[in-house]
Amino acid sequence: MLHLINYFETVMSNIKNPESCTYKSLFQDQKVLEANIDFRNLYQKATKELLEFSIHDSRPKVIRNRILTCQYYSINILKQLHENAHHCAYKRLCLKHIIVPKINFHMEFLMFLKEQFPHYFDNEALIPLPLFRKCRIIYSHRLQTVIKQLESSSATNLLEIFITDVNTREYSFCECDSLKEIINIIYNQTDKFQKTEDSFLVIVKTLVAKCLYADSIFNFIIKEFSSEIKTINNPSLAIKQLKYLSKEINQVAESRSSKISLKQVLINWIKQELNYYKYSFHVADSAKIPEISVQSPPETIKVKTNITVGQMACFVHQLIETNIIETDNKKETIKMFSTVFTSKNSDSISEKSLINKFFNIDDKAAETTKQLFLDLFKSIRN
Repeated sequence: MLHLINYFETVMSNIKNPESCTYKSLFQDQKVLEANIDFRNLYQKATKELLEFSIHDSRPKVIRNRILTCQYYSINILKQLHENAHHCAYKRLCLKHIIVPKINFHMEFLMFLKEQFPHYFDNEALIPLPLFRKCRIIYSHRLQTVIKQLESSSATNLLEIFITDVNTREYSFCECDSLKEIINIIYNQTDKFQKTEDSFLVIVKTLVAKCLYADSIFNFIIKEFSSEIKTINNPSLAIKQLKYLSKEINQVAESRSSKISLKQVLINWIKQELNYYKYSFHVADSAKIPEISVQSPPETIKVKTNITVGQMACFVHQLIETNIIETDNKKETIKMFSTVFTSKNSDSISEKSLINKFFNIDDKAAETTKQLFLDLFKSIRN
């Protein structure tokens, strides 16, 4: 392994000091082809030695350290090649004969380490841009294919944000694996999106399951959820929709643990919205003044009479004065008669008029009432 580490050191030295690059002599002496053959042989020799080393050395810690050393060297070299390639004094020649072969070598070497030593490989390390660039092209093309089949503007906009994120953000090896799975799942569901009414939620649940978090994606999702809820004027229906979203997302099983869980941040947001709507609904409900059912009093059955208001006043006066009717409140008794009885000339008797005539009996009313009493007595004897 010593010659491989020495090779890494030499490459790093050449990249950092392009003016004193030892590869210049290869162009000057026209030995580029020989160098590339040696380069290819080195890859085959290095991979073979690593496999043999892992078989014969039973110390996991030693194997892990060796794998990580090679991984970090290759990542660093790829990063430096990407950033400093334009400094080369033999730019065109170097790009074709040195830089591109080196990039290919290290991309191939990293994938070899990842596939052959998955337990030792650092999947949380950021994937170098040259290695990720090819993936981006494939992923973007697949997502654009899905977008053409979508009818939902929310789903379309979400995938466009997803494409932007893929093309601008750095990903770890682990995230890149998830990204590949997510895009394959979404791509394979293209036919399903044409049949389902909520393709947006299907895509969201796919992102949640694969633990893919990005601020731009999260912000767009809650913006769409929020817009949907705000169109619901009924607070109880808004609460019902939020509970539905919470149930749908809670049921999604995450494929791995992650530093920031898209599932958890969405659930937290939904909980906050639920608390807000429940509180608003409670306040609005408490503020309502219960409607008091004002029932009309039962209609009083009027007793029709053939006497005048004056005669009735005199009649009631005599009943009270002779204690036939006992009362401590003459006005209330008079009111009762005005409510229950009708007069000869009207279907309703004024309480005020009856009270006034009760306390001011005129002679004519007294005389006619007296005759009424006499007629009443005569009818009893008969």
